[in-house]
Amino acid sequence: GPIINDVSWQSVLGGNVLCAPKRTSYGFAAVSEGKILSACTGNGAVIWRRRLNEEASPFYTVSKEDFIYLVSADGMNLYLYNPDGILLWQCRLIEKVVSPPLCGRDGRVFIAGKNSVSCYGTQGTKKWTLSLPAAGSFNLTEMNDGSFLYIQQEKKGEADTGKRISPYGEVLEDIVFTGELSVISSAENALIIGLKTGTAGFISVCEAETKTVRSIPPLANKAVPQTVISGKEEFCILYSDA
Repeated sequence: GPIINDVSWQSVLGGNVLCAPKRTSYGFAAVSEGKILSACTGNGAVIWRRRLNEEASPFYTVSKEDFIYLVSADGMNLYLYNPDGILLWQCRLIEKVVSPPLCGRDGRVFIAGKNSVSCYGTQGTKKWTLSLPAAGSFNLTEMNDGSFLYIQQEKKGEADTGKRISPYGEVLEDIVFTGELSVISSAENALIIGLKTGTAGFISVCEAETKTVRSIPPLANKAVPQTVISGKEEFCILYSDA
């Protein structure tokens, strides 16, 4: 295919970026090697740059209000920065983090460890911890009703399994998918999932139960859904055949 060489802008962030930048209302935020947290406009102009207390991991999340939750490189400390990059609080976690923090709808943040999920309030106070089977390789994902999905390592046959958990630490539902997952992504009122069989679809909580609301059949070449790019009203699925 064609190679696009046109670059609209370039910004120097002070070190190698640890993972993809996160979108904010003013542009984006990025974490770099050398203990650096940066905020930039959509045109790449640096708004502020802050020195972190310690090296960061790739696990960080920006809330809808532009607060930044960031996990340390050792996976054991959680930091909250306000939209101006000022540290509000930090806390020590009970278990090493395995995926980015998930922001809830009421200021809570959910943290997945190898065998647990914990909830912290707006002041960094731990509200609850739920012991769980070993985590799989997918991030915590919010469902349409405010609960969230935790994918386990455990399988039933070749099918992945998960638990739907309430914001208050209650297991609401045990879920067995119809195959091995390849991708999970949040959409406006549902989750978009892909299976290694090539099937994709929407799942949503309806009448207190997770249901498939739409299924997208495999492509003729059985390519696997790998990435989902979600918009407000539309989405794009990128498959393994490029």
